[in-house]
Amino acid sequence: MATIEVFISGNSELLEDNSPTLLFLHGYGANERDLVDLMDSLPKLPWFSLRAPETSPYGGYSWFKLTDPNNPEKNLVEKATEALWHWLDEYLPKNPLI
Repeated sequence: MATIEVFISGNSELLEDNSPTLLFLHGYGANERDLVDLMDSLPKLPWFSLRAPETSPYGGYSWFKLTDPNNPEKNLVEKATEALWHWLDEYLPKNPLI
């Protein structure tokens, strides 16, 4: 299973059990820093931005390897989903996500 090992966070002093938490998941070829500037326009909440576990052949990262962009392989998508759920269970087990 792929694992999510790199992430950045902000406003962590606001993080409490059951407090809303913002989670950023970047797109193909980007990284964990791609969406953080959106926080300038959002309410002050604790947030996390994860780096996808796979490297993209064009630079940046991806959540799963793309063989056919219009038809991703189901097992690769499932492995990426498992990695995300594992990260959430480890770092934010009691927080609703926004």
